[in-house]
Amino acid sequence: MNGARHAGELAEALGGSRVALKRAYERDAHQFLRLGRARATRYAARQNLTGLDTDEFRVFRVDGAGGIEPAGTLVTLAATESVWLPDENIIDGLPPAMHDIAPRGFLGRSSAPHHGDLGLPEDVTNWSDNHILIARSRRGEHLPGNLLVGRESFDRFQNLQHETRTANDFPALSNAAIAGEHVGSLAGGEQPKFTAFVDGQHRIVKFATDTTDNARRWQDLLTLEHVALQTLRDAEIEAAETELLNINGLRCLISNRFDRIGEMGRRAVMSLAAASEQVDGTWTGC
Repeated sequence: MNGARHAGELAEALGGSRVALKRAYERDAHQFLRLGRARATRYAARQNLTGLDTDEFRVFRVDGAGGIEPAGTLVTLAATESVWLPDENIIDGLPPAMHDIAPRGFLGRSSAPHHGDLGLPEDVTNWSDNHILIARSRRGEHLPGNLLVGRESFDRFQNLQHETRTANDFPALSNAAIAGEHVGSLAGGEQPKFTAFVDGQHRIVKFATDTTDNARRWQDLLTLEHVALQTLRDAEIEAAETELLNINGLRCLISNRFDRIGEMGRRAVMSLAAASEQVDGTWTGC
């Protein structure tokens, strides 16, 4: 079975007998999912991804106060498909709402070395859905947005403790980030950055030094980004609140994380790339 199939198609393959199809399913029900009803019934073969010992992953949502509620179950299927129950849309790869859990950008590149015990490729650009799900179901307590995938990530979130940082820590944190250490939680983008819990709020800190002409141009770009965001807010257009800070030649652009509320609260996010994906002709959401 190469992918999900409608019951009529499978019955025809079995000589047109829906009775034979029903018996085949009942005999091997642990290997298949039956979705939909009547003429819309489909069957899909479950499949463990390489490196994982299950095809089912509990999904949870974290609310703005840090509380957790069930958000269904992700089931991986044959032919690289998956389904997020109770929503029964079968899609290729991972659901769009989980599109942004893949490690990307400057901070993403430190993800694999930081979790060396998982045996993942060091180059995250080569990660398959298998690799992403391995990492996020076992070390997914720091994902962008408000989703937790898998029981292990759920348990790790329950034990999270955030070390409070101050501006005095920024030079050491920036040096560690440049050295390839995994500093804070994940956030996308290629600009050198780290994340930190400062003054009761999770922050993203982009930085640049004044050591070369090129580095100083990056400092100017950080200043321009700060001015641009302030201009948007002055025009009553919602934009991130930022602060510029200069520390011994290090320029930092500090912004509040819009997917974090206080210490433990979270907010759903979805990139435009993820939102543009379609599932069975319908839009998906967080």
